[in-house]
Amino acid sequence: MTNDPISLIYKESIDSTNLEARRILDTFRSNAGTGAELKDSCTEGVDSLSANRPFIVVAREQTAGRGRQGKSFYSPKGSGIYMTIALPTGEIPSGVVTLTCRVGIAVSKAIDAEFGCHTGIKWVNDIFLAGRKICGILCEAVSGEGGKPSHILIGIGINISTEEFPDDIKGSAGSVLSAANFSENSAGDSSSLPGNAQLKATPTVMNKEFIQALSMHIYDSVIKHLDPSYNPIADYKERSVVLGHDVTFYENEVAHSAHAVDIDEEGGLVVRLTDTSEIRTLSSGEISLRVCEQPKLQ
Repeated sequence: MTNDPISLIYKESIDSTNLEARRILDTFRSNAGTGAELKDSCTEGVDSLSANRPFIVVAREQTAGRGRQGKSFYSPKGSGIYMTIALPTGEIPSGVVTLTCRVGIAVSKAIDAEFGCHTGIKWVNDIFLAGRKICGILCEAVSGEGGKPSHILIGIGINISTEEFPDDIKGSAGSVLSAANFSENSAGDSSSLPGNAQLKATPTVMNKEFIQALSMHIYDSVIKHLDPSYNPIADYKERSVVLGHDVTFYENEVAHSAHAVDIDEEGGLVVRLTDTSEIRTLSSGEISLRVCEQPKLQ
């Protein structure tokens, strides 16, 4: 990994940090990739941009935030952090097949360290707190010359103080700072959520300085967890809110009931089918998954 300073591009509002990162990469390819050509489209952080170095796009608001499987990601202004890390493929050690696991652990640990809470991971890499999704992660490859991947875009959206959500997600979504109140008001079950008693449930000033500092903390955690000597599986299992629970997964639009029993060495979810007891290993690209019972952090 390079030790050069990371370039950070800050936006008050953007359609999508992922789309902005793609536009920057397109500009590099179209204009030989010098920082000068980018100054018309970007504001801050462009002086040291290089197609061969990582960069971050971070915003206070997204008007067209993107989630997994073509879904939108609700990104209201002033209550969350929305960022995309663009990593050249040369910055990712060869043989790292557990990228999504590593990123999920890195983001989960960064949130815990910042807010003094204990988050969990719903396979593949949604971050949960007090039974609510408070962060979504989207990893995508961007092709360069010859059709080979040139960059990996890691999109991260964290609900920090969001209180109101659209109808389609308000039953499952939450935010970091509302998690303590949620757990206190959830049938007295806060004892199953160790660590939440230390949650710093005080208003956070979602200003530019805080957003930039938190995005750098997350970036540093991601880079640390991409170290090829680090095996993420034990940490991933420990943080899982899915293992030991009944789940439903969808394959070719057909629903299957199963019980989550393990995570394999490549980050696949090992399940036992309810109707046949067959053992299957699910990969990230072929299914969607929902927990059938409320997960509890262990």
